[in-house]
Amino acid sequence: MVTQLNTKAAKFHIQRESYRKRLMHAEAVAKNPNFANFADVINETTYKFILQQLRNQSLPPKARRYTIDDKLLALIVLKSSSKGYKILSKIFSLPSKHTLLNMLNKVPFRPGVNKQIFASLKDVVQKLSINERKCALVFDEMSISPSLSYNIRADCYDGVEDFGKERFPHLADHANVFMVKGVYRQWKQALSFTFSNGPVKSLQLKKMIVEIIKECHNIGFEVVATICDQGSANSSAVNLLIKETNEHLLKNGIENKYIGFLVDNKEIVPLYDVPHLFKGIRNNLLLKNLHFTMNDVEHVAKWEHIEQLYFLDTAEDTRLLPKLTDRHVIGKKINKMKVAYMTQLFSHAVGAHLQRFAGWDTHTPHNLPLEATQTGTFILFMDKLFDSLNGNNKIAPLSKPLKGGLTMTSDHEQFWRDAIRVLENAKFFDSQKKIFCKVPSILNLVKTLKAFIYLKKVLLINKMQYILPRALNQDCLENFFASMRSHGRRNISPDARHFITSFKALIVNNFMSSHSPSSNCEDDFTVGALDNLRSFITGEEVPGICLLENNFTIETSFIVSHSKKRPIAKATLAYVAGYVGNRISKSANCSVCKDMLTTSYGNVPMDVIEAREYSNSRLFRPGTYLYLVISQACSRLFYLIPRHCHKYGLNRSLIAFIMETINFDFLKCEKHTDLGLHVVKLIVKVIFYFWGKQVNKILNGNDERFVRLLATKPNMTTIDAIKLEAHRKYLSKLKNKKKYSI
Repeated sequence: MVTQLNTKAAKFHIQRESYRKRLMHAEAVAKNPNFANFADVINETTYKFILQQLRNQSLPPKARRYTIDDKLLALIVLKSSSKGYKILSKIFSLPSKHTLLNMLNKVPFRPGVNKQIFASLKDVVQKLSINERKCALVFDEMSISPSLSYNIRADCYDGVEDFGKERFPHLADHANVFMVKGVYRQWKQALSFTFSNGPVKSLQLKKMIVEIIKECHNIGFEVVATICDQGSANSSAVNLLIKETNEHLLKNGIENKYIGFLVDNKEIVPLYDVPHLFKGIRNNLLLKNLHFTMNDVEHVAKWEHIEQLYFLDTAEDTRLLPKLTDRHVIGKKINKMKVAYMTQLFSHAVGAHLQRFAGWDTHTPHNLPLEATQTGTFILFMDKLFDSLNGNNKIAPLSKPLKGGLTMTSDHEQFWRDAIRVLENAKFFDSQKKIFCKVPSILNLVKTLKAFIYLKKVLLINKMQYILPRALNQDCLENFFASMRSHGRRNISPDARHFITSFKALIVNNFMSSHSPSSNCEDDFTVGALDNLRSFITGEEVPGICLLENNFTIETSFIVSHSKKRPIAKATLAYVAGYVGNRISKSANCSVCKDMLTTSYGNVPMDVIEAREYSNSRLFRPGTYLYLVISQACSRLFYLIPRHCHKYGLNRSLIAFIMETINFDFLKCEKHTDLGLHVVKLIVKVIFYFWGKQVNKILNGNDERFVRLLATKPNMTTIDAIKLEAHRKYLSKLKNKKKYSI
């Protein structure tokens, strides 16, 4: 004890001398007038960075120490550019990449509502003006690759259907992202994500929308609208919310004067993404003729007129419409998801040339009929309508007066009312079925125009001078998805694990971005960003935030019997038992324990072990009892993991279950009483990774054994349900590949 106390006292003495010397240097620097003047002309973040360089440059790399602010700044630089950080590390004294990633991995970041993000934003929101707090909730989904990976920190499998508070044993192949976007000042902030098996169901989406809007209201944001595409789940969720509001108002005898739905007694106006609506109209025009009435005159717009204009323009070397290509006009070649192809087609140039050249004798086979003027009229109308809904500057250019901010005196509202009358009477004629039909794109565009007119009355009376229509689309989320697919490397369809990592990195970057809600909230933007990022990265305790843990009980009435296994399977289990015994004996380093692990009564099949041995080496040979408990544990794990893979606390619960159902009393010695527990922990860890790898092989079509097993038509109750679902997803992906290749 005296020796230990002397050692501790010596360490304190060295630390005291170190602090004394550092204090002397700090006082000398502080008294230097040049340094004091230098500190007045730079911001606090730069000042701390310079101090860090002075403190660490002269020290060897392993002796350098960094404050939390140093690490936060370095992390932002790393996530902005990995190559740039590598170059800067050679010039400046910066934390290692491993140190920064360890700090980031400690962040509790799971699907569902992440209260850590809301807590980090709360102080920022308080500094925003009333108008700057007005925002829209944008949500959409992107496809991901189904894949399972065990997360040690969260003690669960990533890649299953996960909505935060609820998880289900299905393989996820879609990620649903929620983001808020400023209406007056165009900041943006990703808030939450979930994983679903296929497109998310409307009831589940409705719950998530309400939950996130309430969280936004709690921290001070004022959500005035929702923005989404016209997917069936999105439309159904919005309609359900409107229906619930109508029923609630009717029940309480309140007049319904709203066009949206209520959350916390505040109206939320649903909008559909304008580019998606216009793409939908273009796609319908490819196959159907559009009949519409404008200025009491009936018109018919036809896609064949656009094709004739294109072939007429490309007949000579000179071009009137150089932007038009086959990908704009030829149906089989059109990229129907690309907005640029739609806007370049629905343009003033195309519409004006259709009207100008209609009826001309061009001495080519591509003469435009006189009816092409009607198609030109429709395209000019669509060009003006898109401009009115896509303005991003307060003052419009002289040539396009509608392509500006929406104000109380602008011409937007009158034009929109005229456009609504045109669209309400517009119908597509299906030449195959010989019927007129209303398409969702036109119906939802009418709803969106009415919503814009309504929002003008609601927002501009609250001292907002103007609204930029482009602020009310989901371009921010589409760009976020593009960043997600290109983060670190080109990855068009990331899996769940990569999605979480990229989402977390993009969240960190956004805190320092000029598009963050914290931008321009303080005199020094970078200081504010670091302050708000601190609680998110360091995991500082925030009231109401806790890790989600499931305490579940395992009940099973059917366990695969070890006696039914085939000889090869038994020999393989003996090899696995040998691996476990080898690892345990090395860590225990006890002769008594080794004897217990290796004592055999001649009933352990050593065929695989002997076959894998080299001439001058000898593999670990497990004893009878170790072999039997490993066999029983594996049987239980392969039965239970597929049925509980969607739950948190999986490792802890399975270890407890195996310890309760299998007798490990023989694996004890006076020195190591918990030897059985170490055996169970290791075998559970091995099977976790092995089972996940098996599922991923089936998803990629690399497990012919499972395909042959299904071909024998076995008892389906004994088949792993997750593996069966993985095989179905692979077949579906294969079918889609063949379809698109044809």
